[in-house]
Amino acid sequence: MFKDRIQRWTVFALLLISIGAAYRGYFVYHDEEMLNGIGNELGLAAGHGLAPFQYRVGVLWPAYFLYEHGVTFRHSFGVFDLIALTVVLLLGYRLLVRKPLYRSASLLRQVFFSVLYCGMASFLISWQDLYKKFETAPTAMLLMLLLWLFTSREEESPARPERPAILTLLLVFVVSLAQALVRAEIGMAVGLGVLGLRVFCPWARLSLSRNLSIVAAFVMMFTAGTTQLVMSRIVYPHAHYPAGAFFMLFSNLRDVFGTSAFLLMMPPLLWLYWRTWKKPLRGDGAGLAFLLGSLPFLGLWLLIGRTGEVRIFIPFGLALLPYLCQTFSSLIPDSAPQVSVADTF
Repeated sequence: MFKDRIQRWTVFALLLISIGAAYRGYFVYHDEEMLNGIGNELGLAAGHGLAPFQYRVGVLWPAYFLYEHGVTFRHSFGVFDLIALTVVLLLGYRLLVRKPLYRSASLLRQVFFSVLYCGMASFLISWQDLYKKFETAPTAMLLMLLLWLFTSREEESPARPERPAILTLLLVFVVSLAQALVRAEIGMAVGLGVLGLRVFCPWARLSLSRNLSIVAAFVMMFTAGTTQLVMSRIVYPHAHYPAGAFFMLFSNLRDVFGTSAFLLMMPPLLWLYWRTWKKPLRGDGAGLAFLLGSLPFLGLWLLIGRTGEVRIFIPFGLALLPYLCQTFSSLIPDSAPQVSVADTF
């Protein structure tokens, strides 16, 4: 009974985190509108924006539809953030509490799981306001939905049958298409991660069989590539990249502010890479696939992105939270008696 209370209070805490982050983000959008107006959003809606932002219309199109019906962009983006962050945090926590490592843990360790998840979620979300973009939270939501689709039910509990394969493939395609309209490179990275899992970790389990997982990976990569090609060559052929250096690696090394932001946000995730390299966690094949997929995305970010824009990696960071909590908790001995914790309340 007390374990159920832990989960209910954790859900309440996660709701507070998502509401607070969305409320704070709304005022970032508000200040941006007051200072610079809505010319950028209207230009993107009209197809006059710069690449690659012009191709990321998955959030802008519904926001512009609402704008035509009297809803301001800042209100639309604020509501989208609230919905997306709530789905991300609650779905990620649900995936965590269904893991065998969590269900078999003592009361004290389950408390540790919940506290660590809430703390890391709050830590990562707090970075999204740095160079804030309206697609960050929706990207995280779509990425978490893909994690949920690839998570094996039988791995969580042998009594739970897997979702029908054709349904999973269809949902993967739909979510991948939506992801391609927001940030196409995310879907490409996840597809590479699933392929890497089947090559380097054949023992890991996903919701799909080995062959169907490979099919799903190629579906994600094909959807991402095709959508990007259609956007750049057919829908918005006139959109061009801004003038300046394309490769940002050496510029990032000279950027003290960007390097400091990277070094402050990334240590927990860099530790996760190192720990997984030494001893990968068994029992979470989907989490391991997403960890592998985050590597090429991390390299792409360092190569052509600015390290100061740490919000770019927040979606992957949030998707990796269940895997991170399990990995960190597995290092702690589970020898504390359950009753001693319950008696303190």
